[in-house]
Amino acid sequence: MGIKLNLRKVQTAWLNVFERTKDRENNDGSITKGTYNGTFILTPEHPQIEELRDTVFAVVSEALGEAAAEKWMKQNYGEGKHMDKCAVRDIAERDNPFEDFPEGFYFQAKNKQQPLILTSVKGEKQVEPDFNIEGEQIEGEQVYSGCVANISIEIWFSEQYKVLGAKLNGIKFAGEGKAFGGSAVSASVDDLEDDEDEAPRRERRERRRR
Repeated sequence: MGIKLNLRKVQTAWLNVFERTKDRENNDGSITKGTYNGTFILTPEHPQIEELRDTVFAVVSEALGEAAAEKWMKQNYGEGKHMDKCAVRDIAERDNPFEDFPEGFYFQAKNKQQPLILTSVKGEKQVEPDFNIEGEQIEGEQVYSGCVANISIEIWFSEQYKVLGAKLNGIKFAGEGKAFGGSAVSASVDDLEDDEDEAPRRERRERRRR
């Protein structure tokens, strides 16, 4: 069982939400199916950085109990040498630090199913680049690798393998950024929307011809 967490205005990288990544063949010949995914960065000043840690602790505690969870967190949370155990990692532990983001935490969230994708315009949904779900050109700005985004994730923990991961349920454009790589609990539009009504809009273009 996991816990849903909505994070506002996080930096994105290596974003693949319009198409799955390619299937990968493992050394033993088995196939790892591609996923929709993205990497998300929280700087030390991000207002929800402690909320992320608290949510991880709550999920691990639910599986292992508080005493064991405290030990697991100390050994694994943010630790580069245990990156196979915890999705949330310390940027400073990377061999190749992120340009423009020398400190903070990052994690990859993925989903076998396409997550909910929203443009900057309230309620405007997408399943493919540049068009809304009605097949019309989008009015708002769409997500891309490097943009700032609101995301809805599920933090989960495998008691059997003592591994913590993150599932990407939804993403919404929340601001411009520097281009950065890539291309059960569910997210709702309310999970991703800001309180503000104002949002960037594109000029209206003609309807796509099918």
